[in-house]
Amino acid sequence: MKKFIVIAILSVLGGAAFAQEDPDTLTVKIGNKVIIIKSGENEEVVIQTDENDSTEQVDINEDDFEFSNKKRKSEANWSGLEVGVNTFVNSSYQPDFPNAQFLEIDPSKSWNWNLNFMDGKLDIIRGYVGITSGLGLNVTNFSFRNNYIYNYSPNQITAEMDTLADYSKNKLRMTYITVPLLLEFTTNREDDDNFYFNAGIVGGVKLISKLKRETDTDGYQRKFSEKGDYGVNAFKADAIVRVGYGSWGVYASYNLLPTFDKDLIDQANQVSFGLSYQF
Repeated sequence: MKKFIVIAILSVLGGAAFAQEDPDTLTVKIGNKVIIIKSGENEEVVIQTDENDSTEQVDINEDDFEFSNKKRKSEANWSGLEVGVNTFVNSSYQPDFPNAQFLEIDPSKSWNWNLNFMDGKLDIIRGYVGITSGLGLNVTNFSFRNNYIYNYSPNQITAEMDTLADYSKNKLRMTYITVPLLLEFTTNREDDDNFYFNAGIVGGVKLISKLKRETDTDGYQRKFSEKGDYGVNAFKADAIVRVGYGSWGVYASYNLLPTFDKDLIDQANQVSFGLSYQF
């Protein structure tokens, strides 16, 4: 590579005569000077003059040139797997719903996971600051306490407590396709030993909402699973903060849009937090 660089420079200067007997050695004569370029393990350039047979050795390194064939990396921090828990908060950011107590869900059983499978980064400042976007799939589960039976009609959302059965599984699940728009800061352009911080909005479009219940009463197992609208908002807009080091990180998000139609039930916004692993 270095040999070709030197040849190109000499060719531009003109008046150069070339000779090459050894495949690892190139001899170039310009006027009264002879330049011998040796490649291989011990690369060197020797300049000889015909007048006093003096020589000068010059070492060439890639760092001597202002350009490099190595691309500057600017990695986005989005693609990966995230697992966390959910809860609801009211318009005052409290987890209390006196008029709809079934929304006081069980966070220990209300899991969310995100499979972020595509990302890209628009570089702003030399790979350290940029705009990150991509695609992902979000699955969110809300597990109801106290055997509440979720009821939906076009006019309202209610729930009644089932006193005859004890449900091992009683949840509402939503699946979204997601697109992030994040401002990202990193301490290293490459993935290794990289501390990153990004924040912004993750928009989502609902694909499926599904209600699922399971109970085992008097030795009989009963299951209910049905897809439907269930008064769930078709969109979500999560304000999110994500921070991490290397492949591991944490995240926290707040859905700026109510999870359910506010005309059918009190305002309830989803709050989530969890762990992430970058691919």
